[in-house]
Order: sequence, then structure tokens, then C-alpha cells
Amino acid sequence: MLLAIQESYELLAQYGCFAREICDKCGIVLGAVRFTQRDESGVWCSRECRGDGDRRAIRKGGRPRKYKTENDRRQAERRQNAERQKAFRVRVQRNGKPSRRFAETKDLQAQKTHLSQYPLIAASSGPGNSFSRRWEHNRLSDGDRSKTRVAA
Repeated sequence: MLLAIQESYELLAQYGCFAREICDKCGIVLGAVRFTQRDESGVWCSRECRGDGDRRAIRKGGRPRKYKTENDRRQAERRQNAERQKAFRVRVQRNGKPSRRFAETKDLQAQKTHLSQYPLIAASSGPGNSFSRRWEHNRLSDGDRSKTRVAA
């Protein structure tokens, strides 16, 4: 409630504080913090005096949360990661890389053969490669070396 100027000066003289408003219910002097309601002229010192102390607390401002609880957020993150991995596997399969399935790969150990069964053949062996020319050069005697042409 708004005090008259005369009452405000009486409070100043009696108690040493100047106040313009007091709580409508309990009569406590109001400072900077006051509680009001839309379309009502009253002012109160607290939610309890205003009559709605049992209401849930006013939510803090800021960006609204996408998930209500931390558990919901974690579950959504797991679902997103699973979808991302699934999409990656589909992309890899489309690139030509076959998927690994145990049924397809379980007998590979029996199919392996040792590399020593195959003869070692140089990919570019023959009379024209540099390795064979150097070998020929080292094999020949001093007199024959002058006759052969070697590219070093």
C-alpha cells in the first residue's frame, strides 16, 4: 500500500527510515524488492503474503532446454551416435568395401597358403633392367668390361 507523505515523514522521525510503501498483508516496509500481480494494485513483501507461495519457483531466464533431464540428453546423444555410425557403414558399403561378417570370414584361416610355395619372380627382370646390367658388369672380367656398355 502506498503511504501518504505525512506518514512517511512520521516513520522517518520515529524509526530513522523513509518508506513510501508497505506490504498490504503484514505491514512490513518494502524496499527495492516487492511482489505484485498483473491487473491488481496491491504490493506484497513475499509470495506467501501475496497468496501463491506454494506455486513452483519461477524458471530462470535464458535459452529453453531441449531435454528436460540429463538422462534424456544422454539417451538422445546415444541414438544420434548410433544413427551416425549406421549411416557411415552404409556409405562405406556403397564405396565397394564389403562388410565383415563372421559367417563369410570364419574359414579364411584354412584357405591361407604360405608365400614360400610360390617362386620369387622379379617384376621387371630381364636383360633390359638396371639390376641385370649391373650384375653382368660385376660378373665380367676386366677385359670384357670395356666391351660392355653399362648405364650407371
